[in-house]
Amino acid sequence: MQQQRRFFMLIPIIVASALVIAACAPSEESQPAPGTTSPATPQATPVAEGKAVYSANCAACHGTEAQGTTIAVSLPGHSADIIRRQVRTPMGTMPAFSESQLSEAQLDAVVAYIESLPAMGSHAEPLDMDDALAVHHWMAITALKADDATDALHHMDHIIGMAADHELRERAEEARNLIAAGKLHDAEHEVGEMLAGKASPEMGMSQLHVQLAFSALSARDTDDARHHMEHFMAVASGMDKVKGDEVISLMDVGDMHEAGHALEQMMGMMPHGE
Repeated sequence: MQQQRRFFMLIPIIVASALVIAACAPSEESQPAPGTTSPATPQATPVAEGKAVYSANCAACHGTEAQGTTIAVSLPGHSADIIRRQVRTPMGTMPAFSESQLSEAQLDAVVAYIESLPAMGSHAEPLDMDDALAVHHWMAITALKADDATDALHHMDHIIGMAADHELRERAEEARNLIAAGKLHDAEHEVGEMLAGKASPEMGMSQLHVQLAFSALSARDTDDARHHMEHFMAVASGMDKVKGDEVISLMDVGDMHEAGHALEQMMGMMPHGE
């Protein structure tokens, strides 16, 4: 149980600490004297603005150039789509950040800054190897959902290089081959099973599918949400099955808000280690 708590605490560190931006009050400026005009102030470029926001809010965990530290991975090399998805519809228990909490302009600036940096040859890993493995599994799944085969391969290479377990390494190599062959959906299933097994043994497949359904629903991808709920229902029983039926019924009538709320309740109620 303690391992899972560390893992879920790590997900917000990896993504939220790099991308959550505090609104800053503008400094007061003196008014020009009557009859005079103020010189035009050049607007900061998105990259410059993003760097300023990053330096103030993210550098302590991810390094001054987003190169990564022992408590958080490096950020360059991740696509804009993946960064945005992790902010708006994150994996794990990290809360989503709405536009009222983080404006599109602010997010654009941070994305522009991260994209302007050269990709790192390798990530600085968190101190706990099990946590690092779990993180790369989550990031590979996120990349596959965004159809970003390049980033998915990047994280699979990390898993293959870090895996001490022979079976896990073999499965990671199989998943990598699926990605290289363009079979991203099959690879997503394989990586999901790996995450629910060796990388995070306290998380079962049922819980993983509920989390992925919630992420998909938050992204307004109802087809993907239904897909994961169908996988969940195939193994669910008792009250889990009743709750799953409720979610699907809410989706059928178009009440995505209540369906998401029901999924949140399921994530909080489901036991670990199925």
